[in-house]
Amino acid sequence: MDKKKLVLLVVALSVLAALTASCETTEEPAIEDYVWEMAVVLKNGEAAYVIEDDAESYPDAETASWLLSAENGILTLKDLSRDRELKGGYSPTSVFGKKEKIYNVDLFYEGEEFASVSHTVYADGTERPTLIVSLPGTSGYAAYFYPLSE
Repeated sequence: MDKKKLVLLVVALSVLAALTASCETTEEPAIEDYVWEMAVVLKNGEAAYVIEDDAESYPDAETASWLLSAENGILTLKDLSRDRELKGGYSPTSVFGKKEKIYNVDLFYEGEEFASVSHTVYADGTERPTLIVSLPGTSGYAAYFYPLSE
């Protein structure tokens, strides 16, 4: 298995763990809790956009730098690599009583997007807040974010 597929498999397994694992965290993170930094954007399971540090591993993907913040129902996506900003809305929803927090998102395509915030639990027991924004209206894009490193 080549390195790109291995990394994508690890990302997919991390997402699966975040969505299915029972964490010992007392409360799941909320979309408003962090400024979120893009890790990768997948299109139909393949890396479409990656951060500069990962560009060599994904020569077919474009590099990008995105920050996403949420406050009072307003989402702001800053595309630092292209010097542009998008604004949209979000609202919490509940889906099947799962532990992660689910949001309806209107950023690119009104009413067709959703976001999930949960902890990714790694094999060593450590965990990290993870935000996944699914964009089904864009032919299978999903953007993965982690809290901005300080």
